[in-house]
Amino acid sequence: MRTMSLPSIGFAAAIVALLPAVPAYAQSVAFVSGTGTGNACTRVAPCNNFLTAMSVVGDGGVVVCVDAINDITGIIFSQSVTIDCTGTYAGIGGFMFTGGNGQKVVLRGLTFEGRGVNLRGLFQSGNSSVHIENCRITGYRGVGGSNPGNGILLTPGSGETSYLFLTDVAIEENGLAASGGGVLIQPTGSGSARVSIERTIIAKNTHGIVADGTGTTGFVIVQVNDSRIAANAGNGIWVKGAGVVIDHTTSKNNAGYGILSDGSGSLVHLGASTVAGNGGGLGSPGGGQIFSYQNNQLKGNGIDGAPTGVLSLQ
Repeated sequence: MRTMSLPSIGFAAAIVALLPAVPAYAQSVAFVSGTGTGNACTRVAPCNNFLTAMSVVGDGGVVVCVDAINDITGIIFSQSVTIDCTGTYAGIGGFMFTGGNGQKVVLRGLTFEGRGVNLRGLFQSGNSSVHIENCRITGYRGVGGSNPGNGILLTPGSGETSYLFLTDVAIEENGLAASGGGVLIQPTGSGSARVSIERTIIAKNTHGIVADGTGTTGFVIVQVNDSRIAANAGNGIWVKGAGVVIDHTTSKNNAGYGILSDGSGSLVHLGASTVAGNGGGLGSPGGGQIFSYQNNQLKGNGIDGAPTGVLSLQ
């Protein structure tokens, strides 16, 4: 089956304009099936792709997978929606979400398939909230040069705040040899990002998590709980001009640093976590800071490093 890469954000408006218009009396629920036919997207006559389902469901509606479906095209949209494929296999090429008015998206039970060539599983910007639950995001290797692959790319622009929530997600095998990776958070202008990552595995990417606030006058705040960041080719968690709280999380066997707080304005709070078997354990060059709650395990790294300060448990 032919694959397609999600286009750049510059083409978003044009492609959205090409989507079928939402009917005046849009459905609240649309159904998709791997054996579906037609455009009704009802329970008795499901459609066979997500693009058609998105064209008939109203803002705030729900798209439900009836059974297994493998629709590996990319979808661009700006409406609030829940896509729930729990209990089925649902393969998709990726989503570009460009909401600007507080839209909320819930993606549940999906497998994002990059197949080694697509750019990203999820691209998010705007004043939006995206919840990804029980999903797998894999194989977004990019096309080279300035287009490395990312499992998730979050880039709110000036005046925008994007919220991203990951729960029970696996993000694996994304990025080029030296760039890209699992999750890249990179606002621009005055954009801001708030990200929560819980019970998530981020493994075998180029870099695991990159929280980069160096290109914005806004803020980047990331919370990582009960997660595993492992076997990435670069850094496990790389913080640049951002604030990251890491709790009950393991960063291990990454070729670079387990946790790198890189440069002035970079701040990590680390509690009840393990940093082991990495090329470097804790790194804090250029004025980066790592504060420990003094209940972590730091061992077996090429160079263990040390926190720059300590915090008291309260």
